[in-house]
Formats: sequence, structure tokens, C-alpha cells
Amino acid sequence: DGDFALSTRFPNERVKKPKLYNTTAIRWNEEAARLEKILERVQADDGASKAFGLVDVARTPYVPSTETRWAGGYAWTVTFLSAVGNVPQMGVEANTTVTYGTSGLGLNPLAPPHPDVGK
Repeated sequence: DGDFALSTRFPNERVKKPKLYNTTAIRWNEEAARLEKILERVQADDGASKAFGLVDVARTPYVPSTETRWAGGYAWTVTFLSAVGNVPQMGVEANTTVTYGTSGLGLNPLAPPHPDVGK
């Protein structure tokens, strides 16, 4: 159970200095069509541009490489349809701890974005 948010930097660094934009909360089991709408709803400061641009989203059940069945989570593939140039890596902020088998990854919602985000 839990939710997460995605972030991106817009516009392209070759246009002008990028700014960080965040989605609203996304449920851990969000449908692909709904995630697509959430990403496309994030408006840039100019009021006309979409920070993530137009996207296509696919969701598949997550099966860890060491397992043979569904782990109870999902993997989303986001294809950027309208972004120009080098698309920055999306950031993620979560308010839950994800654990698979004996290893876990705790995601801190207050942590700053990874230093490579937007590069």
C-alpha cells in the first residue's frame, strides 16, 4: 500500500534553465491510462506546455528476476511522444517501503532528487 510521485525537469536544457515539476500522488497500483493522464496534466509555468509532454504508458506485473511469479507490484514503461532532445531521467518520491525477498529499498519522500536528474 502507498503512493508515489514522479518528477521531471522542463524545458530542455538547450532551451533555457530547466525547472523541477512534480506529479500529484500516484497510487502504487495505478492503471496505465490514469498514469498517462496524471503525467500529461502537469503544466509548465508558461501555461501552455506540458512538463512531461505527451506520453504513452504501459503497465506490467513486476516479477523479480529471482522469482517465477508476480511479486504483487507493477512496472510502468513511459514512452515520451513529444519531448524534444535529451529527456531527463524521471525522479521518484514515495511514502512507502518496497521490499522484495530479503532485500529492501526504502524511498525517502523528503530526499532531494538524485544529482543526475536533469543532466
